[in-house]
Amino acid sequence: MVKKQCIGIIGLNSVSLDFAERLVLSGFEVLLSTTGCPMIFRDFSKFLHPKIKSVSLSEAAGCEIIILFISKEKMLEVASEIPKTSGKIVFYHNYLVDNGNVVLKNSSSNTSSEVLAGIVPTATIVDIFTPFEINTSKKESKRSVFYATNDIKVREKVEQLLIQLNFNAIWIDMPK
Repeated sequence: MVKKQCIGIIGLNSVSLDFAERLVLSGFEVLLSTTGCPMIFRDFSKFLHPKIKSVSLSEAAGCEIIILFISKEKMLEVASEIPKTSGKIVFYHNYLVDNGNVVLKNSSSNTSSEVLAGIVPTATIVDIFTPFEINTSKKESKRSVFYATNDIKVREKVEQLLIQLNFNAIWIDMPK
């Protein structure tokens, strides 16, 4: 029996739950954790697909692919739970708009992804951007997800994954 690829999701919100469900429906093993109170899962349990596993932060961080839905302030806490970063792909989720304007980089400080890259320098970082609101009531609808990475091999892998999850995958060239 072939073991399904494990994807860890850290952070709990409507977008992370949408990703988790799409991953499970596409045949992936999904380990979901939060940096907040573990009791928060009790409130969200009615929204979780039965195949999504609620796990500790270190278990979710142990997957080869990790998708972070966390604040910049929680990065050190989460990074300390990642056992080995070499070869891992770490997605960092960003919202695409701020006050109605597209925002890709705040020139006054490091982006969250730049901070993350400094904390886990041997992992490949992938920025993913979604529109501010995502309607999770229609899984069959195709939503756009924008992504950016400097690794061409990972870029192709990410595009294939997002398409498999029924997203319209749009690569963006991030300003340096």
